Amino acid sequence: MQSNVKVPIEYSIKAIHIKVYSIIRTAKVELIMYGLTGAIVGSLLNANIPGGGIGIVIAGFIGSWIGTILFGAWGPEFVGFYFIPSLIGTILLIFVTFNRKKIITVSSVTLRTLRNLIRWISR
Repeated sequence: MQSNVKVPIEYSIKAIHIKVYSIIRTAKVELIMYGLTGAIVGSLLNANIPGGGIGIVIAGFIGSWIGTILFGAWGPEFVGFYFIPSLIGTILLIFVTFNRKKIITVSSVTLRTLRNLIRWISR
């Protein structure tokens, strides 16, 4: 049975506008989270990530993808972004990628800071 209800064009355009706005807002939040993850890991590992801010966001994105695939979706979640697997995946990505070029110098202070961060998150 078909419905013969006609929806005014203004309502359908408004619905499309709201959906597009929602998608753009979610993408902005995800980019900020990827950049934050890349910046945290870059500073923890003392890595010089090439590409500046864009390189940090790309490293955070790829690291988050790797972390979610390897470790699943668990831990604190913000707008569908799982922070702990993303951090671990980004650590793995940066360590494997940049360790060959001897860019990373991991000190005992960095390892202690990382261990304390993991303990604080897991409370």
